Amino acid sequence: MADSQTYARQLLVKRHGYPLWIPEPFGHSPIYRTKGVRIGDVGYVTQDGGFQTLFNIRAPKGHPINRRGVPEGFQQVPLDAQDISHVHFHRPNSAVVSTFHEERAFSAGASAVEPQTNVGAGAAMEYTWSSTEGAVLHLPDGASRINIHAKQTHFQQQAAKHAEAWYRFAVTEGFNISNGSLYLITGCDKTKSWMPKGRLHTTIRGLGTFLLLIVLVR
Repeated sequence: MADSQTYARQLLVKRHGYPLWIPEPFGHSPIYRTKGVRIGDVGYVTQDGGFQTLFNIRAPKGHPINRRGVPEGFQQVPLDAQDISHVHFHRPNSAVVSTFHEERAFSAGASAVEPQTNVGAGAAMEYTWSSTEGAVLHLPDGASRINIHAKQTHFQQQAAKHAEAWYRFAVTEGFNISNGSLYLITGCDKTKSWMPKGRLHTTIRGLGTFLLLIVLVR
């Protein structure tokens, strides 16, 4: 199993959304290279663990964010600032770790099998799992959580009404996606530092981040 799949499967049970192995902004659009995934994006998780956005339902048809085009019957769902909550959800130097693990802190000068990752002033963390799989997300700078807290039903109605057209659009654009693999973003967790870790070993260290994706199309 690929590292990205192990990472996602191990951290999904923590109920913070879909953990992305490659969370950094990418693509040809300057908007996404600077801001990354945002509420209203419709897209899918790539095989290597990134998120490919196809279009955004918050933006109008001719907006640069929808430069690829939009599906047939597209309807914009605008949101106001008061419709979105933005809180500092994860504290600095906090971690999200898969279940059945032990952890210990030690000074950065202590010896270890692998080079240590500093998680604070002169400190490092070691995570050990009782099973053969594990994943850890450490957030040195913490992370902000951005969610819809109003008009959620608007998004749900759009997904139910236009899901088939969204899939047809993806296939027409040449994306090979299966049924049940399309996502509508209703929230995300963002930070400025990451290095996800998830592999078939008993001890894993690292820094990371993940984005919250709520599946509205199944």
